[in-house]
Amino acid sequence: THLLLETDPRTDQKEHLETLQSSGEYLLSLIDNILDFNKLEANKVELEAIPFDLNKRINDISLSLKGQATDQRNNLHIQYDDNIPSRLQGDPVKISQILINLMGNAIKFTRDGDVWVRAHKIDTAEDKCLIKFEVEDNGKGISEEKQQAIFENFTQEGSSTTREYGGTGLGLAIVKNLVELMGGSVQLDSKVGRGSKFTFDIWFELPDSNRFFNENHYPETTNKSHSKITTITDHKEVILPNINLNIPKKNEYNDPEVTKSENTKDEVISSKPATPTELLNKRILIVEDNKINQMITRKILEGKNFTCEVANNGEEAVIAAKTRKYDLILMDVHMPIKDGKEATKDIRSFDREIPIIALTAVTLNESEKEFYEIGFDDIIPKPFKMDEFFEKIQKAFSNFEVL
Repeated sequence: THLLLETDPRTDQKEHLETLQSSGEYLLSLIDNILDFNKLEANKVELEAIPFDLNKRINDISLSLKGQATDQRNNLHIQYDDNIPSRLQGDPVKISQILINLMGNAIKFTRDGDVWVRAHKIDTAEDKCLIKFEVEDNGKGISEEKQQAIFENFTQEGSSTTREYGGTGLGLAIVKNLVELMGGSVQLDSKVGRGSKFTFDIWFELPDSNRFFNENHYPETTNKSHSKITTITDHKEVILPNINLNIPKKNEYNDPEVTKSENTKDEVISSKPATPTELLNKRILIVEDNKINQMITRKILEGKNFTCEVANNGEEAVIAAKTRKYDLILMDVHMPIKDGKEATKDIRSFDREIPIIALTAVTLNESEKEFYEIGFDDIIPKPFKMDEFFEKIQKAFSNFEVL
């Protein structure tokens, strides 16, 4: 659908393609939720304990949901406690999934209103920190008799809710299971017509690297000013207070004492867009065993004038990387003969510089940390969201803008 939408279809064709695209996204959401819930029910999900930046996580999620908030004409507000340590140790992927579900629900069931996301430090004990999370909206609210059942599998407030708002009825069941897996519980305060507030507390460990990280990445933390970043939507102003945008994602997994800060997007992208000639000079190796995925990925990239070659598995990728020069490798993870992880380890044994981006659907039981430790520079989730796809390829080249 993306490739067809890029071919300047007629107005009636465009409408049908957008409907098809929306239906595909709905089916993907349903499948993902069922798979995630099955893993939780089967106790096959393990918690990670890795250092991460909670402030950046919440900001990234909010930015990714800003389009949905704008579509619903909602204001999205973030209230982040400056007293929360700059680094926490826990499972950032699962925290993200909890917040995405709660914030997505709040936005979906609110129109012309407000959604608040709050994180506050409420206690410390030795090397641990207790954080209270709140996601609140002033939307339609949930009736009292439905509040007890709302966290059950495949449950929504009623059949009319499913027809009007869509959804699978699994999001809150996943939230409940994940929060309990992390030692907490979810509370709901809601009244019809007033809105809903979901609250949960999570204990996080404090990594030893906090002092170094504060001194080198958060010089402003010694000055408790409450500066704000303001984002303008199509309809009204959205205030995002106390957010730091300059912490690179890779530092969530690496020792901050031995890693260098990456540039922000504003520093990376030059003021001059890339010319077709510049893009043609960039050679990309697509490592993918699925023929349909090969075709789609290649056509998307060649549509931007990149030069592409294809390897059918990890073994072919290693041979290609040894014998030819590439500017970027897009590496599928799950492949026969040799998977993407093993291939990346092999390539890193003789080439430490070439950017390698993993193409994968990172699931609840997969570790982002493992990808970076193996030698991947970044991860692009499947199926591709085009803005994210080209933004991460842009980062790999870092000297011009991909339009």
